[in-house]
Amino acid sequence: MVYGDIEYFGEATGPECDASEFSVERLMIDNIVDNRAVFRRVIWEERGGYDTEMPDRLGYEDWDLWLQAAKRGWQFVRIPEVMLDYRVRSDSMVRMCRIPTNHRRLVGYLAMKHRDFYAAHLPEIPAMARRTVHLEGTLDKMKASKFWRARDVYVRLRRLVDRSWS
Repeated sequence: MVYGDIEYFGEATGPECDASEFSVERLMIDNIVDNRAVFRRVIWEERGGYDTEMPDRLGYEDWDLWLQAAKRGWQFVRIPEVMLDYRVRSDSMVRMCRIPTNHRRLVGYLAMKHRDFYAAHLPEIPAMARRTVHLEGTLDKMKASKFWRARDVYVRLRRLVDRSWS
């Protein structure tokens, strides 16, 4: 799986550069690969294509495919240069995905669908956000709760990590 950076044009312009290299933990928190990847056909065939059960077909089917590929041990390589020109439109599917209620629903769906994968990597996720001092304590409390669900953990981790990266 190979991907690079994006150059935007249309309603927004300029490069979107992701200075960090790929990590499974970052992929679990954000669709860092999104639509810019080139991958082997066998990855698509192993998965059976995109998930047609995504809520309201709002998007993130690619993110689901990347999570499936990571789960199966496929390697991701980032080429640190612009590899895709991407038209930005206010009515695009990506914008629909990022509406907070849609985003929460889609992320919740992915976290529940891949809950075993998320649970297996939960101890590794806080290492990404060392600047957030209370993250590890929060994670421990969430894991200690007998009622925690993967979706809830994901949403809480996402909020904490977003704050630590801003």
